[in-house]
Amino acid sequence: MVVATLGISLPEVRQSLSLSAVEAGSLFSVIFIVAAIVSPISGRLSDKIGRKAVLVMGISALSLGFALSGLSRTYPAMLALLGCAGLGYGFTTPFLYALMSDLLPARRGLGASLVSVAYGIGGALGSVLSSAIISRAGWRAAFLAAGVIGTAIAGLELLRLRSVRKREAIRHHEPYRKVLSPTLVLLGLAEFFGGSVFWSSASWTATVLRTAKELSLSETGFVM
Repeated sequence: MVVATLGISLPEVRQSLSLSAVEAGSLFSVIFIVAAIVSPISGRLSDKIGRKAVLVMGISALSLGFALSGLSRTYPAMLALLGCAGLGYGFTTPFLYALMSDLLPARRGLGASLVSVAYGIGGALGSVLSSAIISRAGWRAAFLAAGVIGTAIAGLELLRLRSVRKREAIRHHEPYRKVLSPTLVLLGLAEFFGGSVFWSSASWTATVLRTAKELSLSETGFVM
């Protein structure tokens, strides 16, 4: 929902902050760069405080950073706050799959599928909801709304999500040179390519639809 909101509102954000195309693109890049850096660190942290705690912290940071970025008046401030959102994103995404595997150890494939389905639905609904809010109250309100929704989800997970017992969450740590096998590197390259194509398209598609194709906000939100 966060990336969908940023993508839908990008023309308004560029106009409000007087951003160049490169600066606008960097708003997306900083989220994923920070997420990529902190993801390995978050794995070690989860071994100390638990996956539930890391997940709740991640969603909270993602929500707070994104909401506050909606209050930004300058490009550096927005870039820094979206970096904070990227920190939360890096904590959140890997652990959605990992925690689901812990909760459904006998049906990990189903758990991963449920996470992917929820991710897709969130992106679709986020585009429609964001376009509706932007057309009525502006892009800053859409950012705040996404942050409020994320904060509510973090609170719900804190109260309701079952923690996996330590004996259920034991992991054997392998040296990185053993983990990074040729097969895993090839899979990582495939994921890198897929992510590059998908997110670069998702980041700019809304802008292209609204400018080149002259679609309205609501039409763009529906297409996205």
